[in-house]
Amino acid sequence: MAKEGLNLGAVQNHFSLLRNDQQPIIDYCNSKGIKYCAYMVLEQGALSGHYDAAHHFPTLSMRNLAFPKKKFKKIERLLAVMKKTADNHGIDPSQVPILWAISKGAVPIVGITKPSHATKLAEAMNVTLSEKELQLIENEAKKTGIRQQGKWEPQ
Repeated sequence: MAKEGLNLGAVQNHFSLLRNDQQPIIDYCNSKGIKYCAYMVLEQGALSGHYDAAHHFPTLSMRNLAFPKKKFKKIERLLAVMKKTADNHGIDPSQVPILWAISKGAVPIVGITKPSHATKLAEAMNVTLSEKELQLIENEAKKTGIRQQGKWEPQ
């Protein structure tokens, strides 16, 4: 590609608190001036803070197949830590995983379906999570034992 004058501009992969195995690729991309775009940062809404084991995705939805009630039970503590972190900064819990991904050097791809989502995202861009907060969030994510994966993704 380089001899034709083309350069790789971006890489796009699944990256979230529950799929945190991309750091070597992110670091490589950033060292070469290639944007690393992270999709599924909110895990289809499971990490948005708007759902939990008592209020999870509709039973027959595609999101429920990927993230059923039993997985929500495993992430309850993570969601609580994310909410506390968000409350400390005056932001919506859905912004915490986005800020975490940014702190890792990724450019999050965020689906926005309402103007209020864009407003929340804009407000959060003024927040920087501390190293202590980031480590606490990551530790809670690891404790879930979940490695979220799409059916299309290699093991």
